[in-house]
Amino acid sequence: MKITRRFGLALAATMLLSPFAAHAADDYPSRAIKIVIPYGAGGTTDTSARQLASQAEKLLG
Repeated sequence: MKITRRFGLALAATMLLSPFAAHAADDYPSRAIKIVIPYGAGGTTDTSARQLASQAEKLLG
């Protein structure tokens, strides 16, 4: 595999910025997450979204 200059610069930028990305992800989610369902309440999409939200709440806290 030949490493090009563009690939090397991208790799260096990724390595330099990765500590900042790790720090930013420490307290996710910092506020409530809204799930927008563009269909009426009581349908199968609404029921599925409510189950998904319940599972996400257990996983994310």
